Amino acid sequence: MSSNETRERVHNVQPRIEHRLRPLIEPKSAALIGASPRDETIGHLTLKAMMQAAYADRLYPVNPRYDQIEGMKCYPDLASLPEPVDMALINLASPRIEEAFEEAVAAGARSILLFDPLHLESDTEDNTIITRLRKRAAETGIPVCGGNCAGIFDFQTRSFSSFFLVPTTPAGSISLIAHSGMMLVWTRSDPRYRFDVALHVGQEVGVTQDEYLDYMVDRPTTKVITMFVEGVRNPEGMDRALKKALAAGKPVVVCMVGRTRRGAALSITHTGATVADGDLGRAFFETRGAVVVETLDDMYNTALLLAQGRRAPAEGAAYVLDSGGCRGLLVDRAEALGVKLATLTDETSARLKAQVPPMLVPVNPFDGAGPVDENYANVFEIGYKEIEKDQNVGMLGIEFHFNDRFNPRVGAVQAMLNAWEVSTKPFFYFTSITPLPNEGLGTKLADLGIPAIDGQDNALRVAKWFIRSQNLRDAALARAMVAGDAVQLGSDETNRLEGDGALSEAESLALLGDLGLTTVKTETATGSEAVAAAAARIGYPVVLKASVEGLHHKTEAQGVVLGLNDEAALLAAHAKMESNGLGATRIVQTYVTEGVEFSLGMLRDPDLGAFVTLSGGGRNVELFRERVILPAGLSLADAQTAIGDPAVARLLKGARGFEPDAEALAQTLHRFGGIAAALAPHVREIDINPIVVNGGGPVAVDALIVRG
Repeated sequence: MSSNETRERVHNVQPRIEHRLRPLIEPKSAALIGASPRDETIGHLTLKAMMQAAYADRLYPVNPRYDQIEGMKCYPDLASLPEPVDMALINLASPRIEEAFEEAVAAGARSILLFDPLHLESDTEDNTIITRLRKRAAETGIPVCGGNCAGIFDFQTRSFSSFFLVPTTPAGSISLIAHSGMMLVWTRSDPRYRFDVALHVGQEVGVTQDEYLDYMVDRPTTKVITMFVEGVRNPEGMDRALKKALAAGKPVVVCMVGRTRRGAALSITHTGATVADGDLGRAFFETRGAVVVETLDDMYNTALLLAQGRRAPAEGAAYVLDSGGCRGLLVDRAEALGVKLATLTDETSARLKAQVPPMLVPVNPFDGAGPVDENYANVFEIGYKEIEKDQNVGMLGIEFHFNDRFNPRVGAVQAMLNAWEVSTKPFFYFTSITPLPNEGLGTKLADLGIPAIDGQDNALRVAKWFIRSQNLRDAALARAMVAGDAVQLGSDETNRLEGDGALSEAESLALLGDLGLTTVKTETATGSEAVAAAAARIGYPVVLKASVEGLHHKTEAQGVVLGLNDEAALLAAHAKMESNGLGATRIVQTYVTEGVEFSLGMLRDPDLGAFVTLSGGGRNVELFRERVILPAGLSLADAQTAIGDPAVARLLKGARGFEPDAEALAQTLHRFGGIAAALAPHVREIDINPIVVNGGGPVAVDALIVRG
């Protein structure tokens, strides 16, 4: 079959989609501006790669210095081409980019790809080549990929618009959208990983990550979308694209960069000092059904398993191995990694016991290595099939000691393939260590749709992320999209929010109380007589706090005394604060004597919007990072789900002597989410710590609102 016939067949196999990015990712014609005949130059490497693309019969090298390159006619400029091209790939340095861009526009190019890391010494901070090109891309409506772009791989059409060597790996159903060009190298490095499209977005001059995601959702050959994210340039577009992927049933797996904590010096509140930037990004993606994983191995392995298109009917994972030692280690690592191992039903254990040698224990993980005789492989096949059918098992991972250099010839591979033929659940092969030479076996399994995962930890983590992805998508689909009646600010509340800086504790509690949160009775008083009168009105026991401008964390300054039962104790505490330089003004509050302490917070990210946090409160708020983060304006269903999070549920269950009202906490979280959404245009941070949950419902004890 000729190369032209091959390209025509590929075009016929893959239905083309109508999308703005189609000419960029699936071009039918292309021009390479800056093509070169010189070996090992970018212009030559790119041309050689593009010559193997589906559009090769309509590929036009452009360089005024040459009449011919690689046997192809070379054109002096785009205006000389016999047709307007779908894609103009500009391989020129920054000083020549803008002129070439305008030539491409004038010549009718439908998309542009830029390799160069756009930078000019003459640029000023407010007038750079990137900002000028972004403006022109918006004005012309032409999709522009890059700059600083490594290119685009379309594995279905074998179209590689890149200077990287052409991959030889088969096409698959995973698409990759990356902020790092190195990701393209890895897509061609291991035949077990099968991609549909992989692309590097670069500096996002004319197309941002969200629009590529939108395109991948429309692409029929993409089943799973992976994203390597360094930042979200267009949150509104990303919101729409993620919801579109969710509705289309296409899982999104995200690996994020920049998940370190915010600098404590940049935040006044505990919330701002303890929440990481990446925590907000995770909340943004996961509340829209995308799973945010921790490593590149997690991203690729989870995508492989999701690409099977199967559901896990239960959360527990099951593993079958041929080593008792590896089985014991797997149990230990599962506990360390927080991976749930399925408990086999009594019926499954009984069926196993009746069919396998007596020395084998019918539990999960199951070690099937019995007597090495003619029945050896059959024991494993029985184990695979019986365990996979168990109602408590959500997925099955299989290991046996077989690789490209070691074949024990005991039929283990065929036993696994026999089990695969009748399986219905997520199903994968793994090894306990990573450096095994199993590319041959992995490729064979990949052809059948079975992931081959290196390393015991990775085999456990893939189960964890698969289940999380499934649960996140289920929750996002089931979630009520309308959060209820929005909180409205009146003119009085708006006036109190004018200006910058923090409101006082009393002002913060008063505003939150007016907007619907339950707060402790609070009065501010100056001088011993006024303090005593305030305590009498509130009723003993009381809490006494210093009120000093700029003092936001009073406990550290010995500015808080709890449980004052009478006036004598009150005045003594007042005098001691005065002698410690904490002035004469005090906050007097009701003393909440029992309850579980939580912390509620709000942070506003300049790109992603406002988020609310729920975590343990009191002195422990800065010591423990476990917290729930949700977008402001969350629904009641979101709040009720959050209360079931282990970070929250553990605290509620740990209460002694009373039963905390969990539903009341959910209602409070929901209300606070509405308040946070209403205050977000005026407020940078909110910190309620603690909010005490007891049998009578949550009550806010301390609060700080930072305007600006």
